[in-house]
Amino acid sequence: MTSANLLALSFIMFSIGIAGFVIKRNMIITLMFVEIMLNSANIAAAALLGNCAQSAVYILFIFALAAAEAGVGLAIVLLMVKKFRSAYLSDFTQMKG
Repeated sequence: MTSANLLALSFIMFSIGIAGFVIKRNMIITLMFVEIMLNSANIAAAALLGNCAQSAVYILFIFALAAAEAGVGLAIVLLMVKKFRSAYLSDFTQMKG
């Protein structure tokens, strides 16, 4: 695949991630859409930076960030579901300040 094809794929994946994050109200699904956006950033980085050691380190850093975000995010979501008995964002009106 060429760089242009990879950038187009990255743009499409990021657009899907943004749309799903805005539209869906389930916290677990929104977390999945954030992961899609981070993976599209990896594809764009791979397309733009090329094949060098610095780009590999950058891409591995984004993978580590995505893994940490998934772990912490899922832990928070599971605690919220346990406390409020729902995974939908609209059910968390008690958290308003």
